[in-house]
Amino acid sequence: MIQEIIDTEKQILTMPWKEFLHEIEDYVSKRSHIDRTPDLIQEGLKVFMKYPNAVSASLFMLKDNSFEFEFRTSVPAINIDENKALFMKLVETGKVGSALESGNIISAGSNNPVSGILIVPLVASWGILGIILLESKEINHETDKMQIRLVSLMSGLFAGALENSYLFKNLGATKATLEQKVAARTMDLAQSQRELKAILDYVQTGIFVIDINTNQVVKCNPVAIDLIKDLPSNIIGANVHKFLEEVDYASRPQSLLTNYAVQNFESFLKAADGTEIPILRTSAFVNLGVNKYRIESFLDITEIKQYQDELQQANEYLEMKVQERTLDLQLLIKKLKDEIQEKTNAQSELKKMLDKEKELSELKTRFVSMVSHEFRTPLTVIRSAA
Repeated sequence: MIQEIIDTEKQILTMPWKEFLHEIEDYVSKRSHIDRTPDLIQEGLKVFMKYPNAVSASLFMLKDNSFEFEFRTSVPAINIDENKALFMKLVETGKVGSALESGNIISAGSNNPVSGILIVPLVASWGILGIILLESKEINHETDKMQIRLVSLMSGLFAGALENSYLFKNLGATKATLEQKVAARTMDLAQSQRELKAILDYVQTGIFVIDINTNQVVKCNPVAIDLIKDLPSNIIGANVHKFLEEVDYASRPQSLLTNYAVQNFESFLKAADGTEIPILRTSAFVNLGVNKYRIESFLDITEIKQYQDELQQANEYLEMKVQERTLDLQLLIKKLKDEIQEKTNAQSELKKMLDKEKELSELKTRFVSMVSHEFRTPLTVIRSAA
């Protein structure tokens, strides 16, 4: 469309405008090959300087996140302070505001009485990028409309080139930032995976990570592999009930929670050879993003069970020994009681015999006394008679 407009207008332009038109055509062809924004600006201002009897072309850019304009550059290089003063004067008179509001080119007077100013807004897709003050000796209120159309055409091309340059620059900065963030996240993820692998590899309990929807083993650690005594390829992807006792978790009240755990209950693990290994088991349910997993951790308690059996046998043996010793003690106590009873009976017999001896002794004493008394009386009579 731009080329059609240019071809149409070529036929009615005077020689000075043809030179300006040729510069626009050259700018269109080479702007895509200019990488640096400052070079793009310089080439654009050089095209504006091909405007008939152009004196200067100055660029004022809108600051980021503000409504203030700052002087960027001019062709040819002129007094910056004078250029800023001219721009502020145009702002105060409302000329700049009118150009910004309408988005159209507005002509105004300059500090030089023999020249005029074109206020050219640079309109991008999202708004105003900046303003070009184009000073020329041919500018007046009756400037040819075709001249304004060509300047407007160049301003659109220039604004589009600047917009693409800024977008590309921002895109490059954003891309670099994203690449750095991705690299940092990748390093963090790799570190987290290494740490998780180290934990899974060196923890002293077997671990299964299970997809709740399929009951398939997603990951297992070396301890679990050693207990099952099978290849990891035969474990990962298999149904977990091939190795672990099936438990009805739905009947538990905690099953209504998003994350919960069933801790420390005894179960068994099926090895590859069919052996059932007693385990102490913990089941935890977690949500990782949109995926739900069950983490089964288990500890081989074969030795503990053996110790428990040995302890049970020792307790039973001790109880039997205690019963035997109790029986022996009861027999000994009975024997002692019998001996004590015999001694008690013997003492009772001895006491009876002693009582009989005492009674017999008393009888003897009484007999002697009586005999002596009976004999003493006759003897006394006899002695008296004698």
